[in-house]
Amino acid sequence: ILFLLVPLCTAQFRIQGPSDGNRRAQGLKYDAEKGIEYDDQR
Repeated sequence: ILFLLVPLCTAQFRIQGPSDGNRRAQGLKYDAEKGIEYDDQR
């Protein structure tokens, strides 16, 4: 399920806004050990 959620989340972030969306997409990282990590960088 997690593997399906990752691309959907990044797609939604990109659709929401060209600049802010891409920033959020880049901040969302998938780590095999830790799982899904979201780094909010503004």
